[in-house]
Amino acid sequence: MTKTDEIAGKLNAAIASGDYAHGSALPSERELMEQFSVSRITVRAALKKVGSNGSIRRIHGKGSFVNRAKTGSGQLGKTTVHFAAHAHFASGQQDILALTLSSEMANLLAKSGRGLRICSARSGENCAQTLLDSCGAEGLAGGVIAYSSLLDEAGIALLKAHGVPCITLGRLPGKGRCPYVETDHRMGARLAVSHLIEHGHRRIALFAGPVSDFSMAELIRTGYAEALDEARIAFDPSRVYDVPMWDDAAAFAACGNWLDAKTGATAFLSAGGIATIGICRKLAERGLKLPDDLAAVMYTDFPWLRPALPVSFTAVYEHLNSLAANMINLLDDVRTGAAGADSARIITPGMVRRRSCGCAGQYV
Repeated sequence: MTKTDEIAGKLNAAIASGDYAHGSALPSERELMEQFSVSRITVRAALKKVGSNGSIRRIHGKGSFVNRAKTGSGQLGKTTVHFAAHAHFASGQQDILALTLSSEMANLLAKSGRGLRICSARSGENCAQTLLDSCGAEGLAGGVIAYSSLLDEAGIALLKAHGVPCITLGRLPGKGRCPYVETDHRMGARLAVSHLIEHGHRRIALFAGPVSDFSMAELIRTGYAEALDEARIAFDPSRVYDVPMWDDAAAFAACGNWLDAKTGATAFLSAGGIATIGICRKLAERGLKLPDDLAAVMYTDFPWLRPALPVSFTAVYEHLNSLAANMINLLDDVRTGAAGADSARIITPGMVRRRSCGCAGQYV
């Protein structure tokens, strides 16, 4: 993603989520230049891209201002896709996956004259009813994309009963049926663990969670166990920690517990970039260095995480632009009846080798 696309995507997402109300001014060109460390040319290109869908108007000498949304809930519903993300993202905490996907989707939707609205919800809440109460069925006519942990079978049925097209990011737990898009997380975990095994490690810890409501963590655990089994290494539950991948404080504490337990692990896989920051802080506190004392691989590879990590990290990466495009395409197929309840789009991950595992660095 270019800097122009990144800035435009973040501004589109902020406008869609209501951070900038009708008539309010966007940050000035100077402020955007300082915020993103880019030139005025790049900022102006990003603002031009945001303005191409009519969401802002630029007034010479005064700045850029948010336009009023098109009137009528039906009009809004047909031109707006609602993205239900975890509340910790909408409240300002870092959910980098949701942030990046929202930027990618906002850019893609803008090309067809549509917008993205980000809605916050918590696991266990009735996300479907909340969306209907706040937007109405007509206002949701453009469709809903939601984390699978935010919807259950009853919620899917409720949206369907009101004629609201819906897909999920990740499969529903159990036997729930809803069209979904996801990265092949099981394959990603197998890639990571098999690579550590190739380096000679046979005692590998895993930080992945929360398993209770997140299919991604469950699939990563499955791939982890499969890779161990393939190498004829016994699965040891004492080396597996249920750590939310977006919670660096929980990862910091879990890493301390792992080191104190002295499980003998010589390597680890962390299932989230933010969690990896917390783990590395604890390792530094204990005077441990990567890859000298431990080898490591993390799941997901975001450029803006790298300055916060002590070494270049070997990482499984998701093709987020492909995820975003497939979610929009699948939602459109659901709207037209071309996709049914069992439709799925699975995206193959990749892995980049860097220093944290002991490699010099190459893509696989």
